[in-house]
Amino acid sequence: NDYAEMVPGDISDRLEEKLRALEERTGAQVAVLTVESLEGEPIEDFSMRVAETWKLGQKDKDNGVLFVVAESDRKMRIEVGYGLEPVLTDALSKRILDGITRARFRAGDFGGGIEASVDAIAGVIEGNEGAVPAEAPSGASSVGNMPIAARFAGMLIFTLVIGVFSTVAVFAKGCQSWFLYVFLMPFY
Repeated sequence: NDYAEMVPGDISDRLEEKLRALEERTGAQVAVLTVESLEGEPIEDFSMRVAETWKLGQKDKDNGVLFVVAESDRKMRIEVGYGLEPVLTDALSKRILDGITRARFRAGDFGGGIEASVDAIAGVIEGNEGAVPAEAPSGASSVGNMPIAARFAGMLIFTLVIGVFSTVAVFAKGCQSWFLYVFLMPFY
């Protein structure tokens, strides 16, 4: 269901075949929906409404998955039926979106991003967690990746600032000292 026309015809045909084969092998139904805009509706509400309307998955197993992309809103979501939640967890869905979909979308490969994401979703449903990147790339570096000199400089600045405020709090009189004690409490 490519209403935003993000997926070229050849990829769309492959997706249809892959999803049909996945349903035959596992019984799980996966649907892809691209829309131009959510028109102000939160993507969580939109995807849930669509999943309930389409009644994805087998009724007694609730094993459906809806992959929604809202092009102009730049939002996407993987809505998972209760029957598949133990397999396709929120953490795995986030890793698919961050590690596969966003990376391909940033490169301008919308059809390829959707196809690769569907392949990862299918892989997880079939028991291949290796289909998902181990860790989603992040723009911000973590403390563990920082050079030792940068860590030391950060600790030094923190210690100096807190030290100055602590010294002022000790020697100040009246309300000013109490205010500084209350302000500094979370840092201790």
